[in-house]
Amino acid sequence: MFQRNRFADVAVGLIFGLGIALLVLVWAVPEFRDPTYWKVADQSKGQLIGIISTEKDTLAQWIAAFAAIASVAASVLAIVLVARTFVETRKATNAAVRSSEIAEQMLLGVERPHLFVDNVIPTVPVEDKWFDLPENKIPLFELRFDTINFGRTPAIVSEMKTGILLGPLPAVPRFFPGEVHQSEWVISPDGGRRTGIAFIREIVTHAKLNEMWISQTYIEGREPHHIWFYGTVLYESVNGSKDEIGFIYRYLPHGKSFHLENIPGYTFRRRDVRQR
Repeated sequence: MFQRNRFADVAVGLIFGLGIALLVLVWAVPEFRDPTYWKVADQSKGQLIGIISTEKDTLAQWIAAFAAIASVAASVLAIVLVARTFVETRKATNAAVRSSEIAEQMLLGVERPHLFVDNVIPTVPVEDKWFDLPENKIPLFELRFDTINFGRTPAIVSEMKTGILLGPLPAVPRFFPGEVHQSEWVISPDGGRRTGIAFIREIVTHAKLNEMWISQTYIEGREPHHIWFYGTVLYESVNGSKDEIGFIYRYLPHGKSFHLENIPGYTFRRRDVRQR
C-alpha cells in the first residue's frame, strides 16, 4: 500500500471547499438566486456585468457551469493521483529490485567457498641438539599444513604462496620463486582439505637459533627473532567470484607447535579480487 499523499489530501480539501463555497454563493447572493435583480441595476453597470452574466442566466445554468469547473478540477486531481501512483509504483519496483540483489548477494555469500589454513604441524621441529651439530649438518626445518574449505561450494585454487622465515618479520611478505605455486586444483566443500608441506630455504645458523631462543622472553628494545610460516591463497568459486586469504603462524620451540597470529599485511581476507 502506498503512503498517504499530503498533496492529494490538500487538493481534495480545496476542491471540496470550493464546491461548498460555490453552493453558498448560489443561495446567498441575490444576483444568482433572482434573475430580475438585473433589471434594477444601473444600465452602464449592467452592460459591464453582462459581459460575464446576463439576466437570462438561470440557477440551473449557474449550477451547470460550476459543475463543469468541478469536473475539470476533479480531472486535474485524477491526473495528480495517477502521476503519484506511477511514482510510488516505480519506487516499489526499485525497492523490489534492490531486495532481489541483496538476496542474491547473501545467497552467494553463504554458498561461496571459505578457505582456511590450519593444522600447521612441524614434521622436522627444532631440537636442542642442533646446537651441537655443525651448521652444514643442521636439518632443514619442515612442516605440513592443511588448506580446508569450510564453505558449501568447491574452491578452485589458482595460486598459493608459502614462506618460512627465521628472523625478524618484514613489513610485507616476501617469497622465494620456489614458494609461489600456480596451478588449478579443487578443494571439495564442507570440510574438504588439501595437505601441503613447506620447509625453510635459508641456512639455519647457531647464531639464528640462539636469537630465536632468546626471543622467547620479551626484552624491551630487542627485535624478536622467530620462525614464521606465512602465505596467501587465491581461489575461485563455481560462480566466478575470486577471493584471497592471507595467514601467518609463529613457531613456539618449547611446545614444538605453531600459533596463529593476526598481523596487518599478513592476515587478511579479500573478496571479489580482480584477475591478476
